[in-house]
Amino acid sequence: MVVLNGGTAPFGSEMDERVRLLIADGLARTAAAEGLTIITGGSDAGVFSLLGNGLGDQSSVACIGVAPAARVTWPGRADPAPDAVPLEPHHTHFVLVDGDEWGDELGTMLRLAAAVAGLGSSLAILAGGGDITKRELVAHIRAGREVVVLAGSGRLADDVASAVAARGDARDPMIHEAATSDRVILLGATDGPDRLRELIRNRLSRAGRRRRRAPALLRRFPVPWKRLPPDYPLVSSILRADLPLLEDELAYLDREIVPRFRAIDHTAVRAQHSFRLAAVALIMGGAIATSLGAAQTAVGGGSLGIGIAEAVVAAAVSATTVYARGRRFQQTYLNKRVAAERMKSQYYLYVTRAGMYGVDDDGERIRRLHGALDKIEAGEEP
Repeated sequence: MVVLNGGTAPFGSEMDERVRLLIADGLARTAAAEGLTIITGGSDAGVFSLLGNGLGDQSSVACIGVAPAARVTWPGRADPAPDAVPLEPHHTHFVLVDGDEWGDELGTMLRLAAAVAGLGSSLAILAGGGDITKRELVAHIRAGREVVVLAGSGRLADDVASAVAARGDARDPMIHEAATSDRVILLGATDGPDRLRELIRNRLSRAGRRRRRAPALLRRFPVPWKRLPPDYPLVSSILRADLPLLEDELAYLDREIVPRFRAIDHTAVRAQHSFRLAAVALIMGGAIATSLGAAQTAVGGGSLGIGIAEAVVAAAVSATTVYARGRRFQQTYLNKRVAAERMKSQYYLYVTRAGMYGVDDDGERIRRLHGALDKIEAGEEP
C-alpha cells in the first residue's frame, strides 16, 4: 500500500511536468503492475489530480480518497458548499468523514492505512504540500512508515530536503523531527519515474521481508545482546491526529519523558533476557548431564571421556548459577520494570492533569514532573 500526500496548488508549468512524470509514470504505473492500493486526499486538484490522470481507467488499482465531506462535491450532490472541490473521478473509492476543514480527515486516513496495510508493507510519498501535509508527514513517521519526499516539488517537500541537507537544522520542530528521522527518503524531482518505480519496489519488498516472522521457538529464545525492536510511540499517531490541541504538550512529553523511559525499559528487557537465558542454560545443562550419566551407566561405567564431559558440564552449570545470582538479573528486571511503568504513568497523568499535576500553574506542573522523574530514576516513589 502507498499513501500519497501533498499539495493541491499548481506546481508551475516546468515543475508540474516533472511531478506529473513521477506520479503518472512512476507511482501509477508501478501500482498497476504490482497491484498496489493507493490512499490519497481524494480531491481533483494538485498531486491527486496528477495521479488520477496517470491511473486513467486502470481497474487493477484500488485508489481510495479520504476527505472531509463538507469540503468536497461530486456530480449530483445537493447544495454543495460554494468553495467545495470536486472529487477526483479516477479514484475507485471514497471515504468521506465528518468535518468542516481540511485536515479533519487525517485520523481516518491513518486508521484506514493501518487497516489496509495490515501485516503487509506500506510506504508514503510526499510532493509539495503545506501545514496539513506537514502533519501527515510526521504522523507517518510516528506510525513507523517510511516517507519518500520528492525534493524539488516545492513548499514543504523542499523545506524538508533543505533541513535534511542541514542535518536537521530547522526552526519548525515538526520539520526538524522529519529531517532527523531515518524514515525519510529524499528523491529528486528530476530523478525520473524509473528511479521512483525502483524505490517503491525496493522499499515495499524490504519492508515485507522485515515482517517475515521467525519460528516461534526462535522468537521466544532469550538473547540479551540482540538488537532491541523499534520504539513504539506512547500515544499512537492515529490518536494524535485526532487531538491536535494536545500536540504541543505531547511533543514536550516525548522530549522529556520518553528517552528516560526507553533507557529504563531497555535495561529491564535486557535483564529479563539474561535471566531467562541463564534459566535455559541450567535446564539444558541439567539435561546434558543427565544424558551423559545415562550413557555412562549404559556402557557399564569407567568411561574416562564421558566422565570428563560430565565434569565439564557440571562445572559450566555451577558457574552459570553463580554468575546469574551474582548479577541479580531477576531483581534488576523487576526493579527496572516497575520503574519504567511508573515513568510511563507520569506521561498520562501529566497530559490529563491528574493527581499532583492538577494545578493551574504550568511552571509548577513542569517542576513536579521533573521531580517525579528524578525520584523514579533513583528508585524511589514519585
